[in-house]
Amino acid sequence: MAEEIAYILPQFVAVELTVEEADGQLSPKDIEVWPLPKSPDDVDCNSYDLSIIIVAQDYPSRRAKLDEARAAIINELQDALPFVCDTYEVPGIIKGFVWVLLCPGSFGEFAV
Repeated sequence: MAEEIAYILPQFVAVELTVEEADGQLSPKDIEVWPLPKSPDDVDCNSYDLSIIIVAQDYPSRRAKLDEARAAIINELQDALPFVCDTYEVPGIIKGFVWVLLCPGSFGEFAV
């Protein structure tokens, strides 16, 4: 399931979080997905099968549509999961959440 979600999620996130500010446009290639196994150390690990935490650069227009973007990402996932997960046969089997965090960020590359 993790590989399938890692494949489809960047498409949804890029569309929903793209904004007009400089550097605010996203493509699926800009989105990184890190599937991590469920751990007993996770807070409330028995409640969720899938945790999606999205960290994105904070822009005023992105903040203004934050709840709308999160809801759209959830809707896209709910529509797509039955097609990418063999075990998703009965609605409600997979329980998860999407948490979008907007924050200032700075990215730089280096080579040694």
